[in-house]
Amino acid sequence: MENAEGYEIKRNMKILQVITRTDAGGAQMVLALLANEQIRLGHEVIVVSGPGDGSLWKWLNKDVKRIECSSLQRAISFKKDFETWRELRRIYKTVQSDIVHLHTSKAGVLGRMAFPKRKTIYTVHGFDGVGFSLYKQVEWLMQFRCSALVGVCENDVKGMKFAHIKKNVSYIFNGIAKPLQENLLNWNIPNQYSKIILCVARLAPPKNHILFINIARLLPEYAFVWIGNTEPVVEQYPENVFFLGTIPSASQYCQLCDIFMLPSNYEGLPMTIIEAMSYGKPVVASNVGGVSEIVRDGINGYALQNEENLFVEKIQEILGNQEIYSKMSKKAKEIFETELSVEYMTKEYLKIYNRILKNNL
Repeated sequence: MENAEGYEIKRNMKILQVITRTDAGGAQMVLALLANEQIRLGHEVIVVSGPGDGSLWKWLNKDVKRIECSSLQRAISFKKDFETWRELRRIYKTVQSDIVHLHTSKAGVLGRMAFPKRKTIYTVHGFDGVGFSLYKQVEWLMQFRCSALVGVCENDVKGMKFAHIKKNVSYIFNGIAKPLQENLLNWNIPNQYSKIILCVARLAPPKNHILFINIARLLPEYAFVWIGNTEPVVEQYPENVFFLGTIPSASQYCQLCDIFMLPSNYEGLPMTIIEAMSYGKPVVASNVGGVSEIVRDGINGYALQNEENLFVEKIQEILGNQEIYSKMSKKAKEIFETELSVEYMTKEYLKIYNRILKNNL
């Protein structure tokens, strides 16, 4: 079997995926989707992670092997980090994988120190190239300790290059599975609202719930629904705003909304936007990170500066014209199916894996 670059893809690869924690998050979701698709294609996958809430383990196919590295943590600790480095080396000697794929910054640094450079790929799940930080200095040094460095959007690549991280750099959009249709969903939003704008996000930085509330005040005829809020508790907001807390399989509620909105101060490539597009929903979101690469102005929505009036104008434009709405809905689903599916993401990563294997021959 050959990929688009003409290389023969090796079947039955042994792939070691490594991430810092098992907590629910975008990087963990990407890893789980990638690992599950690789298993479906016949590869052997082993996932190594530090502790967490265990969400990652629940998302993985039963055939994915799991190894918990108890010393792997986000905080810097010379003792724990040395233990992790030693444990990762031991795991590699036992597994002897064809490819090592690292995710998130701590696993990315320690993994590049522990695993063979010639077999290692590191995915950066969001990179800000502005300003100085110790993290960027470490990343500049560690770029020479892997065979491929992958961002999740072109903005990541620009940020890395601005920070003089240029060796073997590319990007691959995150991808998700085709959505499930659920006919029994109900969230009890009053019928008095003509349209529903949905946001699915944690109520924490980098999300901008204040902007969400202020926009809702200017559009009282529409319901504004936020799923994923836990802490902090929001106490003052207009009656057309509904904070529903944490709901399992929250992305399925995109079926019930008219527009998906994501107000943020910074992002990488938000999975929730991709989920909304998979259901054919127009998106209005903050123009941060890689958002504008998938939310294309006038095509499937708008990526905007964080100004209330801009959001109000574009929401009214989309919802006030059925022809515009239908066109954007169709394009949202089309962009998802051709660029943002888990199948497409996996194919692109396999190209890189295969190139690494070819270079090791």
